[in-house]
Amino acid sequence: MGLYVLLMSVVSQLYAQRFTVESIGLEEGMPSSRVNALIEDSRGFMWIGTEGAGLVRFDGHDFEQVDPGIPSLQPIVTAIAEDSMGNLWFAMENQLIKYDGFSFKSHYLPVEASRVIALDFDQDHHPLVATRSSVFSLSEGDTLELIKLPAIGRISDILWYKNDFWIATDAGLYSSNRLVQSGQWNSLEIYQDRILAQSQTGLWSVKGDSQTELGGEHLATGRDLLIALRSDSLIISAANGYSVLSEDNGLPGEDYKGCYVDQSGVIWLFSNSGLFKIPGTQFKLYDALGEVFSVMK
Repeated sequence: MGLYVLLMSVVSQLYAQRFTVESIGLEEGMPSSRVNALIEDSRGFMWIGTEGAGLVRFDGHDFEQVDPGIPSLQPIVTAIAEDSMGNLWFAMENQLIKYDGFSFKSHYLPVEASRVIALDFDQDHHPLVATRSSVFSLSEGDTLELIKLPAIGRISDILWYKNDFWIATDAGLYSSNRLVQSGQWNSLEIYQDRILAQSQTGLWSVKGDSQTELGGEHLATGRDLLIALRSDSLIISAANGYSVLSEDNGLPGEDYKGCYVDQSGVIWLFSNSGLFKIPGTQFKLYDALGEVFSVMK
């Protein structure tokens, strides 16, 4: 009975903790509030992929639209990534565009390719490009080549991990052409040198660990944090504890499209209403239920 009371007390604390979430949208100067992608580069700038304003750079105070100068393209950016040389890569319609801070270079996807949903880089720093149905690699000859895959289902994410690429789909989790886990998988991240795959019902790690508390639609890591975003809550987890944010204690009710943790530990959420910022110094992590998150240890 004593343990039960303790557990219920901690759960109550997790949900009772109040959060202040800063909303950043059109009124704060964003040229478009419809956000598809978000990253922080190695220089500390935030890059926002939007629908309506294309690529936007945010220095913490001002927003600046970055125009690649291709009039035929719609101002819609669907994915962003930075390579090891500090070059920014982003996807607009059927083009993968490289920006070195001074000029732009475009690489065309095949005509039949659908919208790009994820970007990563292989061990040779070549971009990997995922659409809902296909994966492409940018070769030494600057050509986007289709990677032959079996019928793997609808792709939701791609990630390079230890000499191979991993693909999350609605029909299974794949390492290259090999099915690793069946089921529907939404997101991939690397945490403590392990690849994590997220489904609606939980997490799976490459070491075979699994648990249910971090299931959801979106996953992000950074500054020793592991966060899982669900339709109704955000779980903030670290080695020494975790906290839960829901509409009851400050989470704005939104149809979120993703989450991100920046270099200073600030958590960012994004939707068609703009950005939502949660300072890393704001939340308390409770450790009385630490054994639940075995994947974190």
